[in-house]
This record gives sequence, structure tokens and C-alpha cells, in this order.
Amino acid sequence: MTVLADGTPVRLSPGEALHIPIDVRHRVENTGDAQAMVVFHLSPLAPRPDLGHVDTEPQPNPAEPSLNVGEKR
Repeated sequence: MTVLADGTPVRLSPGEALHIPIDVRHRVENTGDAQAMVVFHLSPLAPRPDLGHVDTEPQPNPAEPSLNVGEKR
């Protein structure tokens, strides 16, 4: 797993954690060969723009449907 935090790549191994401070742009990518499980803890939580979330990069396929956080599936 690699996290890009403010442009700096940080490689994480199984069992490791990373704190990302507020206002730090970040991106998580599975750069390994196996499926990865990631646990996120967000506090305070702002999962949608109407609740204060700010997207810092465009969606790769904005025309495709995406999960609306907080909606029931």
C-alpha cells in the first residue's frame, strides 16, 4: 500500500498505520500484488461536500455512478 501525502509517497506494510493531518492532500493506492484491506478513521467526519468535505482532485469517470457516502445500498 502506498499513500501519497502532499506529494510524498509513503509505503505501508501490513499492520502499519499513518496519520494524515488536516489539510494534507492524500491518495491511497494498492501497489502490491494482493488484495488489501484499509481501515479509515475520520474525525471529525465530513463525508460529503454538503457536510464540509472538499475534493482535491477530479473523479476519474465523473459520468459513472459512484457511492454516495451515507446512503443505504
